[in-house]
Amino acid sequence: MSDGKCIVKYLRLSLEDEDMLDESNSITNQRIVIGQYIASKNEFKNTEVLEFKDDGYSGTNFDRPGFQSMMELVRDGKVSTIIVKDLSRFGRNHIEVDTYLEQIFPFMNVRFIAINDNVDSMKYESGMPGIDVGFRNIINEHHSIDTSVKVKRTLIQRQKAGKYMGARAPYGYLKPDEDVTSLVINPETAPVVKMIFQKYLNGMNITQLARYLNEQKIMSPGQYKREVLKTGVKKTTEKYIWYPVTVRLILMTETYTGTTIGGKWKVASVGSNKHLKTKEEDWIVVEGTHEAIVSKEVFDAVQEKLELNSRKRSKTHNNNYPLKGLVKCGGCGQNLQHVTRCNPHFKCPRKFNAANQDCVTDNLYDDEFNEMIFRAIKLFAKISDDAEPVLELQKVELKSKVNGAAKKIRDAKDSISRYKHQKTELYMRYAMEEISEEEFTRKNDKLDKQIEKETLAIAQMETEQSEAAERLFELPPDGRQCLTDLIEGNKQLTREIAVTFIRGIKVYNDKRIEIEWNFADELVKYVEQVQKICS
Repeated sequence: MSDGKCIVKYLRLSLEDEDMLDESNSITNQRIVIGQYIASKNEFKNTEVLEFKDDGYSGTNFDRPGFQSMMELVRDGKVSTIIVKDLSRFGRNHIEVDTYLEQIFPFMNVRFIAINDNVDSMKYESGMPGIDVGFRNIINEHHSIDTSVKVKRTLIQRQKAGKYMGARAPYGYLKPDEDVTSLVINPETAPVVKMIFQKYLNGMNITQLARYLNEQKIMSPGQYKREVLKTGVKKTTEKYIWYPVTVRLILMTETYTGTTIGGKWKVASVGSNKHLKTKEEDWIVVEGTHEAIVSKEVFDAVQEKLELNSRKRSKTHNNNYPLKGLVKCGGCGQNLQHVTRCNPHFKCPRKFNAANQDCVTDNLYDDEFNEMIFRAIKLFAKISDDAEPVLELQKVELKSKVNGAAKKIRDAKDSISRYKHQKTELYMRYAMEEISEEEFTRKNDKLDKQIEKETLAIAQMETEQSEAAERLFELPPDGRQCLTDLIEGNKQLTREIAVTFIRGIKVYNDKRIEIEWNFADELVKYVEQVQKICS
């Protein structure tokens, strides 16, 4: 060829395919098959050959780094031919595969070859493969569902054999290159894990442990993965610190005893990124699969202590405490943690971090704090001798929020579909040289930002919808009785009273407390009416 364009070999391997069961689908085998095919064709002699691969990526979508890099060359007009071993290596979503084969590649004057399926776009007069290929793509898509079942069986067999199938080794271990299904001790981090278990048994609690690790400037698991192992953490932030939840997770990880546990999670559906937690009785537990960091006796002792502390918290105070989820730290904005042992109280979980100097440092003890909030609620309750108007107004507003959020979510999803369609049309215009590369890039980036914006909006609206539905469910059915009880003063602060009147509480380090009331405008109206009468 003399046009200066190259031939591209595209290779793909996925755990969701039958690749683990069939060596013919391995990256190495795909490379050999395509290489032999190119070598057998005189028309490809003296033509540059490039290779792009996606190892470990599903074929049910095209969000793959190797594929996207290949398409950049296609858009630049530098590719004459794309060759794959078979159509399933290119993709398993028949709609998107057909779009590339029947629209994008013909417009870009790119020849497409799938060797084992005997597909060569040069054989078709229109440059499009025809209905037989489209049907084969549909079969491939359904095949990915069928083969995923076989792969799951293989995974289960490997888990029963004690193979470690996690994507990354737990903190304290490494996965050796020669066998990524095994674990070996990490000499740098294993001592930290052992120290955490020892100090917890010696009397240091979880929060104290987190503070101690930060004071000793020991890298947190996330920081270690990113800065030392160069894996794992994609989000960039300077606040890599140990949190109590991180310490607790380590203390509860049985892997440190030399035991491999599999089957804790399952994929919701083929091609989905959503995972569902399985029942504990369905887990696959194999002991003695790798070197232990802590003994079984130490681990069991730690679990007993964790369970004992958990029972103490449960007995000391009802978990459904009145102000659950309503109290936030005015410094960092996090929900205050409710501690139920000994004298129940609220505290900021981030106050142990020196970086959060504005966080609430004093504990807010239940008896005093609840009584203060209760008095504030009574003050509002006395504005009217009937809370029903306020309650009914609140129900109407919450129902409106739930329904409104549902409509906004639908609209946002429709917008995303519209933007994706516009991206396809834009690509076609670029392929037909109706617009410049600069204009294509500018408009494509703008559409990507719109899609990202709508995606974030959906997540926010789903959260708001869930919160509104939860508050609606918690409201008392009888506003008149609720207010009567408050006026009589015969009840302590309860959950239903709290959520009826309070939307949120912020506590600041200078003892200042801000209460955000439900339907503050309505209550203010009652106050103004009372003031007019009194004046």
